[in-house]
Amino acid sequence: VRENAKSLLGQITKLAIASNDADASVQVAISLAKVGQRTPKQRFDVLSRCGAVLEQAKGNYLEGPLWIMYTLGLRWGEVCGLKRSDLKGDVLTIQRQRNDKVGELPYVKKRKAGERRTIGLPKELRSQLEQFAGSGIYFFEGPTGQPLDYSHAYRKLAPFQSKEEGVEKVTMHDFRSAAIVNLYGRVDEKTYYNLFGHKAIEQTRDYLDESAVQTREALQILVVI
Repeated sequence: VRENAKSLLGQITKLAIASNDADASVQVAISLAKVGQRTPKQRFDVLSRCGAVLEQAKGNYLEGPLWIMYTLGLRWGEVCGLKRSDLKGDVLTIQRQRNDKVGELPYVKKRKAGERRTIGLPKELRSQLEQFAGSGIYFFEGPTGQPLDYSHAYRKLAPFQSKEEGVEKVTMHDFRSAAIVNLYGRVDEKTYYNLFGHKAIEQTRDYLDESAVQTREALQILVVI
């Protein structure tokens, strides 16, 4: 109910701003407002656990998709929707997302102008990414050469998961979380929040475990320049 109320208030505010009856800053305040308590997304040492799964997936068709999520923080749907034409020179454009199938056809959602984002890549990352490119229209391909399928992500990861009893399994979204945690404090703030395609700063901050953030900031005194 609170989420619906927040969404409705946001729509009313947009109309008020359009008719000059409200200031644009009101919309920002509403988007940043917390609604209830969220479950922390970082349940374990996400960097080491995802890194271990990525190591196990080397040589598999999932190595590229997992690598780009772990490195650049793309969503699983964005990875599945990525086309070879989206990489031009050193610039990668994220402009669509493949979701679950609708009927018999995969659903690809095109990003709006405010949702599209571009990522400038160092030549080393660009070269590494190009090594994973398939031969078809879409950047990543499944085991038989078809475009990467969005569905059944949990099953796809199963062969690379820890077999220890009671160990919590890594999800596709955990690889995005790993990138968010890994880059915190290592790039400028504007670049950091823009990289992950969130509409509000608070959405990115929700991925950060408070103790991990405080530790990283405190240990900056140990960095020798």
